[in-house]
Amino acid sequence: MELLVVLAVFGIIMAIVGPRFEAALAHIRARGALNRVAVDLAYTRHMAVRTGRRARLQVEPSADCPQPGIGAAGHRYRIIAGPDSLVYLVDLRLDGSPVCLTTNQSRDVVFDSRGLIVGFNNRTMNVRQGSHPPVSLTVSAVGRILRN
Repeated sequence: MELLVVLAVFGIIMAIVGPRFEAALAHIRARGALNRVAVDLAYTRHMAVRTGRRARLQVEPSADCPQPGIGAAGHRYRIIAGPDSLVYLVDLRLDGSPVCLTTNQSRDVVFDSRGLIVGFNNRTMNVRQGSHPPVSLTVSAVGRILRN
């Protein structure tokens, strides 16, 4: 009888804690993916300054990520140096978490040879897992990457 009471109490505790644990895990996965994007944006900016040519991070649209009215959404992106030299391709879903990266303007974040954003206006990028709230970062017009 005592074992049944302990199991019942444990079941109630898990019913309360389970959804919160899932939300925390989704936030951790989204934050990890956003950190990867932030590092790759800094690398893209550094590459543009070092080579003296434009470099860009380009989001590939995905069918399973809801597309915004303006911008692009996907789980993969490319880092491209110069006019068309692919440096590497990144897939944010390699760890098995279903995350989507969304940009607020175009699908490209382009840095010029001085490390400034081409178009000279801020870019916001969000990473979301499922229906959980997104985490975001902003790339300022002068190339600074600010995690929100």
